[in-house]
Amino acid sequence: MAQILVADDHKDFRDAVRLLLEQKGHHVVDAVDGKDAVLLCRSLHPDLVILDIFMPKKDGIEAMWQMRDAYMDIKLIIVSAGGESRSGEIKWSTKDALELARQFGANQVLAKPVEPEALLTAVEVTLNAPDRLM
Repeated sequence: MAQILVADDHKDFRDAVRLLLEQKGHHVVDAVDGKDAVLLCRSLHPDLVILDIFMPKKDGIEAMWQMRDAYMDIKLIIVSAGGESRSGEIKWSTKDALELARQFGANQVLAKPVEPEALLTAVEVTLNAPDRLM
């Protein structure tokens, strides 16, 4: 099955996603923030990355850009419940944050809380989609 990198600053979310995906036979590696996610992506070359947008050290949008810069065909699912910029100056609704991720090249976007079946469907659709170059 696939190797999937899950990057989210909430351990409960990472653990739930790991359990769900491992039950389907996938190998899951996790990262606590966008900075670690980029480093792991460069060393592991996962089949799929699931990224939260609002994380410390490096947000999911910046991490997505860096991953796409290194691997144009990387498959990405972006998840978010909305949030605010690291400076605290900009507050984003879930809808606006996910639309931004879509515009910047996410294969799929999902609003938190994510239903398990919706996540599994997004994972399978994304993994089975043809590679795309940006």
